[in-house]
Amino acid sequence: MGPVAASLKTKTLNDNPCFIMKKSVVIIAFFMSFVSAVAQTEQFHTDMKLRDSFWLDTTSADFQNILDLWENYKFCVFYDWCKLQEDSLWEPKGPLFWERSERCKYKNPDWILQSLQLVPYDYISGKELLIGIEKRNDTLFELRTMFYDQSNDSIKMRGVFTLPVVKHSDSDYKFFTKLSLIKPTLQKYQIGWLTFLYPVGYNFDNDSAESTFVAADSFVKALGLDNPKQFEYYLFETRTDFWRSIGVDVSPYDFIGCSRVYSGGRCFNECNIAFYTCGGESSAHELLHFLIYQKHPERESSEFEEGVCSYFGGHSNETKDVLLLRLKDWLNENQQIDLSASLSGYADFTENYTYMIQMVICEMVYKKGGIEMVFEMLFSISNNDDEYDAIEKYLSIKRKNLNKTFREYLNNNY
Repeated sequence: MGPVAASLKTKTLNDNPCFIMKKSVVIIAFFMSFVSAVAQTEQFHTDMKLRDSFWLDTTSADFQNILDLWENYKFCVFYDWCKLQEDSLWEPKGPLFWERSERCKYKNPDWILQSLQLVPYDYISGKELLIGIEKRNDTLFELRTMFYDQSNDSIKMRGVFTLPVVKHSDSDYKFFTKLSLIKPTLQKYQIGWLTFLYPVGYNFDNDSAESTFVAADSFVKALGLDNPKQFEYYLFETRTDFWRSIGVDVSPYDFIGCSRVYSGGRCFNECNIAFYTCGGESSAHELLHFLIYQKHPERESSEFEEGVCSYFGGHSNETKDVLLLRLKDWLNENQQIDLSASLSGYADFTENYTYMIQMVICEMVYKKGGIEMVFEMLFSISNNDDEYDAIEKYLSIKRKNLNKTFREYLNNNY
């Protein structure tokens, strides 16, 4: 092989001028893309008003003190729960870990437990992943954590939670509520004993709010409540928004469907507040729970109470006729369901036929004896097991005949 051939054979692709040019163009393009991405990220942070997280060093004094506060609090909540099983007069010590202003406003400011995401037992025995503690300013911190269940190879999330912490001194830290932090940013609309609160940009309907107050206030008179307590009604666009307003960042009770945004609410009777999704100003359901609780705070809530609040206060922002027509169709398609065997358990996160069944029972009582008989039956039920006896007493329908009578009533009236 001659010198020219040998030279051609030893040339590599990198020696090719065309390849070198292409390679340079690719490198320049990649560099420009990187610079653009960084610039866009900075612009995104500016546009969305985001800030870089400042997670505390785990060796810092603030981190250790807040972690001790959290560990001691969890043990105390569990201990309180155990003591209350033995002694109903036990004065819980857990609330003392919270800022005094929060205890005065909410009595029990622990929204994680109040919203039924967890129970006290979870605090001491549940599986937890502490995500971290973030510093907001010199006196405000946020502890973020996740609880989960684990069995065999599966993991089920219980929720991701944020607890604000206020620092008064190096030895004095107290929990604060997320709700109190965002409350100053909310709009207000007050009517009598009722105050609606909602974020800027929420499409609040004044006329619906007025009508809802009139409906709820008529219950005040019917129940004989002379001076109802002031009540705060928080409205948010979605479940996600109202969960996050109380420090529940991710809830398994939130992501329940992709086809539409599901409406719903929750009342916290002891705190004198309730939450609802978009359109809540048209629903008196949670307000009626609050008023019934004021009349008899010692009694346990029942499924019949849900029927009363749904019948007179609305359910899922749908009319009574629409709901009961859907119930009729569902029962006709499911003849195997026996309401004489059970009135419970006909619900999931997207449809609650149990509430609709109770609405029909409420209507039957209302037509027979008016609101007075409805209240009389409601307050006679101490637990759900009593309802069949109450139905026989107030509607003269024996349990064995209820399934047939109920279906006939629904088919004849809707």
